[in-house]
Amino acid sequence: MRKGGGEMICLFRIDYRLMHWQTGVAWVQNLKINTIVVANDSVANDELRKGLMTVMGVSKDVELLFLSIKDAVSYLNGEENQNRRIELLVDNSDDALTIAQQVSGINHINAAFMKISPGKKMVNASLAFGPRDIDNFKKLYEMGIETAWYTVPNEKPVPVKKYFK
Repeated sequence: MRKGGGEMICLFRIDYRLMHWQTGVAWVQNLKINTIVVANDSVANDELRKGLMTVMGVSKDVELLFLSIKDAVSYLNGEENQNRRIELLVDNSDDALTIAQQVSGINHINAAFMKISPGKKMVNASLAFGPRDIDNFKKLYEMGIETAWYTVPNEKPVPVKKYFK
C-alpha cells in the first residue's frame, strides 16, 4: 500500500483541483480512507467551493473536513485523530511544506497536479514547477520526505527530483 505519511495519513496529495472523483472515490476505496482533509485557507472560508466539493460523491462513511492550513496542522497533531485513515489534500507545494514542517511522521507526498501559472513551466503532463516549487521539494527531500508524481492508485510513482533542472 502506498503511504502518504505515518499510519494516520494514508495519502498526502498536492492537487490544485483538491476534491474530484479520483480523490473522493478512487483513492478512498483503494486506501480505505475514512477522513478527507482539504487543507486550504481560501476554501475553508468559501461556502460555495465547500458545497461544490461536498457534492463530488464522497461516500457517507467518509468524513470530509475543510480546514485552514493552521487548523489542519492542529487536527493532524491531535491525538484523538491518530487512528483515522486520512487523505490530506493541498493545492500547492508551499502548503505541503508548511504542513510537513509541523506534523511529524510524514514520509511521502504525492505531487499529482500543479497548474501552470506565470513563472512556472510544465515538467510533465500534469505538473508545472517554478523555482519556489523546486526549492520546496528540495526542502522536503532534506527532511527525508519522499515526493513522487502519480495520479491514480495503480500508476508507478516517479520521483519528483527527476524534474529538477
